[in-house]
Amino acid sequence: ARYLVARGSYLRARQLMESRDFFGAIVLLEQCVKLVPDNPEYHFRLASALARNPRWGERTIAQFQKALRLAPNRTDALREFAEFLLARKRPADAREHAARLFEISPDDPRHADLLRRCEVAMGIAPPPAAPDEPDEEERPKNLFGRFFRRNTE
Repeated sequence: ARYLVARGSYLRARQLMESRDFFGAIVLLEQCVKLVPDNPEYHFRLASALARNPRWGERTIAQFQKALRLAPNRTDALREFAEFLLARKRPADAREHAARLFEISPDDPRHADLLRRCEVAMGIAPPPAAPDEPDEEERPKNLFGRFFRRNTE
């Protein structure tokens, strides 16, 4: 019976998250992890909802860690956790998860980019080069000029 209750709460929590009611989703997802503590999906979704509130950083980290302990190769959890840690100015911790994510699927360019951003934040990789700016005379000076610039070629 507890699995059915947890599943129903989980489905309702997903609906609440889609409608951006994160507090309501958190209440239901906390019930889910109490009823079925060995389900990594419930911990991951709870962490995702908790991550929306900057005051709940440690609770968020604890839920991500539980989710990854139960499903260590779950790429969406690894990616979201690394992004969360990077945003919280913890690039060394983020790099650990980004490196594992990159090991699991090195062909995804988003994973390489995440790993590079962690290393840049740590100061162990140079920042990416800025794209070349167009010459001053090529760039239109005003909004009207941007819309109606002539092609001189």
